[in-house]
Amino acid sequence: MKKLLAISITALLLTACQQANQPNPSASTDSQAPASSSHADMHHDMNHDMHASTASATHGDMAHGGHKHVDLGVASTPAPALRESVYLVEGNWKNQDDQPFKLDTLQGKKQVVAFIYTNCNQVCPIMMKTMIDLQKKLPEDVRAKTGFLVVSFDPERDSPKVLKNFGEHYKADDKWVFLNGSDDDVRMLANTMNIRYQFAEGGMINHSNVISVLDESGKMIEQAIGNSQGEAKIIAAVSK
Repeated sequence: MKKLLAISITALLLTACQQANQPNPSASTDSQAPASSSHADMHHDMNHDMHASTASATHGDMAHGGHKHVDLGVASTPAPALRESVYLVEGNWKNQDDQPFKLDTLQGKKQVVAFIYTNCNQVCPIMMKTMIDLQKKLPEDVRAKTGFLVVSFDPERDSPKVLKNFGEHYKADDKWVFLNGSDDDVRMLANTMNIRYQFAEGGMINHSNVISVLDESGKMIEQAIGNSQGEAKIIAAVSK
């Protein structure tokens, strides 16, 4: 079992490194077999929302110290997290309290998930505000059974202490977990959820601007644009 898990993890790492250098999914050809109908619909809706948001809003193209954020969209192939729990991804994670953290401790509750970095002053604040707002809009019984997970793209600068301050800035309650992990751990977890990111000039990170929902077992059941346009989809998925 351990040997099979090690092989799977190695394969995920190789795929993740390859995805980091891929062009925009809209310009690439998917050579894999098509996903199931529901998975394909989610991917189609996700890319449609991303393109619509880019066309109608300017926040994805705002200057950051003279540089512009580039929304990388989501990877073009079906996400591994649609088929298997992301909690199979191991790693040396630490939470905002600087305590070791295992992903499988999140089992039993649906999780609303975002990948961010705290030095981002463009789309990440919008994603955080969207998550805070939708948490408030959830019915009380649903809110009690929902967790919020934030993973940093930037483990070197986003120490647990920095992430704790970041969470306090947004008044995140005890339902929130902010994670710091190694570059390899973050890349592997992002890859399982089709999250793409690339380091750019000026300390900037271009990345997918999405919020995802995991079911109680850790499988991904929804992924939507990380702003108010995607809020309704996230709330609907969490409330099912």
